[in-house]
Amino acid sequence: TATNLTTTPITAHPTPICSTGAARTISTTTLGGVEIVYYALGGGLGHLVRAVSVCRAISELAGIHPVVLSAPGFSGLVKREVRHIEVVEAPADPGEYRKAILERLERLSPALLAVDALPMGLMGELRDFLPRFDGGKVLVARILREDYRRKMRLEEFVRDNYDLVIKAERMPPEHFAHAHC
Repeated sequence: TATNLTTTPITAHPTPICSTGAARTISTTTLGGVEIVYYALGGGLGHLVRAVSVCRAISELAGIHPVVLSAPGFSGLVKREVRHIEVVEAPADPGEYRKAILERLERLSPALLAVDALPMGLMGELRDFLPRFDGGKVLVARILREDYRRKMRLEEFVRDNYDLVIKAERMPPEHFAHAHC
């Protein structure tokens, strides 16, 4: 199965979908594991609410049921809403948690990784993972603090590491300005 990231059926959704200019076709048959992983790690319920909405749209439009990668806590609330959920338990040591997240992503080996809100991951683990990840990369973006965006150089990171940006809320023009809507 091939998915063209610039013409994916998700464009029927009213949320602005923005290309980073890196259009390419990926093959879900050559990349191993599952088709789509939706990375919804984070401390709030918002990550899972967006995960349910996006996964429901993908399921309805493309017939694909993404695996949701979630932190413990709220994941039990959405088990009825998503077909597959993988909970990454949070060990006391942040380094171990980072390692557990990366191991889970490696094991799942998705053809496409959709990341909710945190472009570099919950603990920065995606900073090194994304450049070597061969699958498609989609950011479901939300407004992040200006000082954090500047300090982490998020505009540059997103431009260089994501194929597609879906803006999950209205954003000031400077947020991911390089993405072509």
